[in-house]
Amino acid sequence: MTRRLSQPMALLASLSALLVFTAFGCSARVKTVTLNVRATHPVSVAPLEMDPGAAKLVAVGSYKVGKYKSKDLRVLQKMLQRTIPMRGAPEESFRIHLVVRSFLIVHSNEKGAGLACIAWALSNPQRELVFDEQFYAARASPPLSVSGVKNRMHQGITKRVHQRAQDVLSDRPLGSPPEDTYDDFERAASRVPDRFKSELPTIFGGSKIVAGQSGEASARRCDRIDWYRRLGFARPVDAPEAAPPEKPPSTLPSSTGYPPPTHP
Repeated sequence: MTRRLSQPMALLASLSALLVFTAFGCSARVKTVTLNVRATHPVSVAPLEMDPGAAKLVAVGSYKVGKYKSKDLRVLQKMLQRTIPMRGAPEESFRIHLVVRSFLIVHSNEKGAGLACIAWALSNPQRELVFDEQFYAARASPPLSVSGVKNRMHQGITKRVHQRAQDVLSDRPLGSPPEDTYDDFERAASRVPDRFKSELPTIFGGSKIVAGQSGEASARRCDRIDWYRRLGFARPVDAPEAAPPEKPPSTLPSSTGYPPPTHP
C-alpha cells in the first residue's frame, strides 16, 4: 500500500515544484529606486503606454504564467512617479513620456529572463520635444522569480529615464547606462540564454528533459516612434520624418509550455 502511494506523492511534489518559479510572485512590485543624479529641473510623468502585442511569453516546461500585463505597467508608472528627483506640476514641468514597445518573459522551472524595448521622450512646458531615445532592458538570473526579473528591469528603466532626463536638462554628458539597460538589442539579447530547459517528472517515475528556445528576437524593434505625431507636437522644419516601420526578424517559438496544449 505504501509503495503504491509513493509514486503519486512524488509526482505531486515534483509538479508543485514547477510552480515555485512561475506561478507565485509573477507580478512586479513597486520598489524604491535610488538615483545617482543631481536634479536641477522639475519633471512629471505622463501616463505610460504599451504597444499592441508588446507582451510576449515563452514557457519552457513550466506553466504559462508571468506575461507582462497592464498591472505591471502600472507598477512601472508608480516607480517612475515615486522616483522623480524634482517634482513639478504637469503643465509647468518637463514631461516624461514612455512606451513599452516589447516585453518578453521567458522561463523554465529552473531559471527565467526578461527582455524589453523601451522608448521614451522628454518634452518642455511649451509642448516641444527636448530629447528621445529607444533602448533595451534585460535581466536573467536563476535565483530570481518572474516578479524578481520584472522588478530588476523596472529599476533599471526607472534609473535610466530619470538620470538621463536630468543630464539632458542640465546640459551634462549622458552618464553610463544603468545596470540591466543597453543601448542596442545585441548587447541586451546577449544577457538572455538562447535555450531553456526543464526537468519534468513522468507518471511512471523518473524524469524527462524538455528544452526550447528563448525567442529573444521577438523583442527587437527595428522602427522608431514618431514622437511629434504621437504627442501632437509641431514638427520643426529641420526634424526628419520618421522611417516606416519594419517587421521584426523572427517570432516566438511555439508549443513550449507546460502542461502541453490539447488539440481537438
